[in-house]
Formats: sequence, C-alpha cells, structure tokens
Amino acid sequence: MPDIKMRLLLLLSLFVITTCYGQEKDYKNIQFKQYNSIQGLQTAACDNIYQDKYGFLWISTYYGISIFDGTHFFNLPMYTQDSAFNLSQKPHTFLQKDSFNMVISSPNGLYTYNYRTHTITKNKQQPIPIGRETIKLLGKSKTGNNIHLKTFSTFYTIDSADKIIDKKELNGPGYEKDAIHIGSYTSHYFLTKNNQLIEHNLSDNSSKPLLKLPYKPKFAILNTENRQQAIICTDKYLYHLPANAESPLVKLDLSPYETNPSTLPINDISCDQQGNYWIGGMNKLLVYFPKEQKLLNLRPQLAEAGGRSDTHIVDIINNKDEVYLSTTMSGILISNRSDLVTNINNFPKGGDIVGTIALKKNTLLCGNSSNVINRISYSNDSYQVSYNPVKNIHTTFIAHLENLDENHTWAIYWDKFKLDIINTQKMEALNLNFPIDEVSRQHKESFKISLPTKDAIPIIKKINDSLFLFTANNKLYEVTGAVSRGFQFSLIDSIKGNHYFTSIDLPDPGHVYLGTSGLQVFQLVNGKLEKIIDEFNSNIPVRYVLEDGNKHKYLLTTNGIYVYKATNQFSHRLSAETNQINGNIIYSGYIDQSNIL
Repeated sequence: MPDIKMRLLLLLSLFVITTCYGQEKDYKNIQFKQYNSIQGLQTAACDNIYQDKYGFLWISTYYGISIFDGTHFFNLPMYTQDSAFNLSQKPHTFLQKDSFNMVISSPNGLYTYNYRTHTITKNKQQPIPIGRETIKLLGKSKTGNNIHLKTFSTFYTIDSADKIIDKKELNGPGYEKDAIHIGSYTSHYFLTKNNQLIEHNLSDNSSKPLLKLPYKPKFAILNTENRQQAIICTDKYLYHLPANAESPLVKLDLSPYETNPSTLPINDISCDQQGNYWIGGMNKLLVYFPKEQKLLNLRPQLAEAGGRSDTHIVDIINNKDEVYLSTTMSGILISNRSDLVTNINNFPKGGDIVGTIALKKNTLLCGNSSNVINRISYSNDSYQVSYNPVKNIHTTFIAHLENLDENHTWAIYWDKFKLDIINTQKMEALNLNFPIDEVSRQHKESFKISLPTKDAIPIIKKINDSLFLFTANNKLYEVTGAVSRGFQFSLIDSIKGNHYFTSIDLPDPGHVYLGTSGLQVFQLVNGKLEKIIDEFNSNIPVRYVLEDGNKHKYLLTTNGIYVYKATNQFSHRLSAETNQINGNIIYSGYIDQSNIL
C-alpha cells in the first residue's frame, strides 16, 4: 500500500504531541463542511468513527474502511484473494492497542493494522465465533494490554494473544434490553421490565438502580464521561443525573426537537472540552449545556451541510476545537473547516452519485443518493448545475437511474428495491407498480443479518428504444414496451448458487455481459446465460465489465481492476497496493477508440 505508507510516514514524522486547551465555542454560529466521495471517501454511507493518537480519523463505511488524514481519504482493501481476508461492510469498531497497532472489529472477525509495516492482517486467534454476533471494541483495561469488547449478550476481556480471560453475561434482575453507554466500561447498563435503568458493575457483579423512568422508553442512551454527572436520553426526555444525590434531577422534553415520531433513536452523546454534550440521531443535532440546563438546536446547520432534509447522524467525536459527525448518507461532516472547498466546482451537496444519464443538448442527469436529481448542462469548459427535488416520490433515496426515453428515466429506490419511472421534464415520479416489485422486495429482505450493500440493488439497462434488461437477485428479465402502452416483464434465465447480479454491460452492440457478487461474468448468448469467468472462490462484486480492441476484459470491482485475456483466463490485478490507483473502489469506466482505459 505505497500511497498509505507514504502519507502515514509523512504525517507521523511531522506529528508533535502538544497540549491544547479548548477555546470557547461559538455554538450558534457553528457551520459544517461535508466530506464525501468527491474527496475520496469510499462512500457517503458511514457508520462508526474513531480518532487515533496521531489524529487520523478511522471511518467504518458500507465499502470497508476509510482513513482521513485531515485533508485526504485513503482506503484499506476490503478483500484480497486470500479467502480468509474480508473486512466486509459496516459495522466496524476501532481501538488503538499501542503506538504501532490498531485493532479493528468487523462482521468477519478481528483484524490488526500495523502502522510500521502499513499492512492489515486477520488475527489468527478469533475469540468470538465469526458471524454469530456483532463485535464492539470498548476499550483497554487500566493495567496491562487487555481489551474489553462486547457482543449483543456478553462482555469479554481478551489478552494480548486474543484469548478470553474473562466473560460475563450481560443481564441482571429484571433485564429486558441494553442501554447504549458512552464512558468507562467497568459497568453495563440496561433497562428492566418495570422501566428502571440499572447499573451493573462488571467487577463484582453487583447491580444498583440509577433512574426510575415514568414510562416504557423505546431506547435509552447515556454518557458518563464526566464522573460528576450522567446525561441520559430516551425517545422523549433528556435526564441530567448529578452524582450528588442531594442535587435535583433535571428533565428536559425532547419532543419539540422531533420532526417525525417514527424516526430512529438518538445514536450518540459526546462531551466536548467545554463540558457540553452533543446529541445526534435521525435529523437531529442538539447541544446540551449542563450549567444553564438548556438545549440548542443545530438541525438547520445539519440540513445545510448534509444536503438532505433527513441527515442521520451515527457517531460523534469531539476533538479540541473540531466536531466530527458520521452520517448514513451525507459522508463526514466537520465543524468550522476552511482548508478545503467541500463541493468541488460547486457540485451539489448530498451523498453518493448513484446514476448518470446522458441526454441531448449537452445535459446530464445524476442522482445523489437522495430524492434529488441534479441536471448538469455543460458547454466547452464550463457547466451549470441545478438541484431538482423529485415531486410525488415516496422515498428518500434514489439508488439507481437508467435512461428510458427523452422525457423519462427509470429509477430504482432503496426502499424495497422498487422500480419506478420519473418524468424528467416535470421532475415527478409516476409511482407505478410493476409485477417485478415483489421479486425485488424479497431480494432485499433476504439480507437478514445486515443491510444489503449497494451492489445488491437491482439493475435495469437499456438495450434499444423498446428493449431493456432487468436483474433482481439471480434472475434476468427482458422488459419490452413504452410509457404510453405499458411494459411487459419476461424471465430470460437465472444463475445457480448464492450470488446475485451486480452489473449489466454492453461493451459493443453484439455482447451483453453480466457481473455477479462472486467475481463471475456471464454472457447472454441466444437468450441463455453462459458463464465465461469464474476464476476465484470470492465474494467480490463486479461493478462493470469492459472489453478493449484485443478482446481483453477488465472487471471493475470494489477490490480494484481484474484483467482477463481474450481467452477469459486471468492475467493480473490493478490495485492501489501495486499501482498508482487512488483507491480500490471502482464504480465504472470506459475504453476509448485508442484502447485507453
């Protein structure tokens, strides 16, 4: 990984440990800058974040792990040809074990990144059975190199060799469900059936009631970073619980800050250097001031920065005078940054670009993982961008676009993987129902353990003015018709096994190639699918299949570019580790008439 090595060596050589005293924040005028895939982040769909002792920000995403050095992102490989290595998609958690090693948990087990060798390896000893439960790294023990971690039901302590030295079941009298906890990890907190919040000491297995709630909460999250108080949030109230039993309990109503009663819960509470608490969740960003016992609503700044009306905060880190927010569809938001123009050439805010359609008169349409379509008009070296919310749409996430005719585009929504048509003149969804919708819905629901990645989204591809191909899961359909007279769906063929289609490509009018989630390529020949590439036993999705003038094939994947000979035999792989490619997450490409990729 030469690019990672060079950046880490440079930054580590310049790193000087300093003592920084936080300056008083001007909370009301805080603004956020958005960092997303335009700056090199693998995807705008982020999860947990962690800052190491060197200042690097480690980010869990739907496409593996990104590292932010303060200016640029660089990405760890998600897969290798070693079948044991699979960092997988979110959730990941991080813990810096020492000056040279970062421990990473993933749905596929524990990994270690070595700062000196700039390599990442899967730990030989896996204390938790892989795939059974999500692992969350909590912190290091006060003495020694032991690490605390938990799953849904159990708290573990492991030693430097990853062997379990202590194990405690997370339950207690009246246990019903966990309370999310930020702070020290000597205690576990849970809610009982009679609505009490209980503190369970993991050292001596003793339990004590912390707070009796007046109703049955949907969730509880608490922050005990400050030993003088606990800040507790439920779906209705914020509770400020002083350590001194003689001090009064503070209770604030959160309902005025709720935009939708069905929104997701608060995900994080983070204490800044001024002793104030940042509270983040679905379309929610609040700051609680313990001294004044007041709340400040920062939702307008959140919506402005994220480019969406429903920006969902997953994780918050307060570092000196900056605040880092990770979001599900708006990338990373950082407060008061002026060193980088977030939207290059005034490109619209929002999440990932999910589909680009070329229209006549030098115009492009592209979605940005929200219910917005951007119309880009260009001439010579300049272009203009218009921001077009789609009317009559019943989703907040357009996942895929494909050209239909001069006035319409196909759209696939993230919700239920539903197919629809959008009038691009009126920017209005037609809200049509198709017989294929049930197949797509079942495909999405088949991902029971974790959310499906974007590679699982159905695909529709235009062959000519009246013929389209559509994939859902492992099935390929022919779609014929027009908007004026309706469309017919006919099953052409399907593939066996556990893989699903991830791409449909036409390198030339005579060839149709379909990539799968298992680094396979099929060719459509006389109405039947023929497998032409199946080199590795892999779970690497093929995002695009290209073919040059010599019939060499280039498979663009989330693990770099795989090159195959005209005989469909594997030739070599182009990657960020071995070539000057910025990253391994390759979405699409083009080979011109000069055979240049």
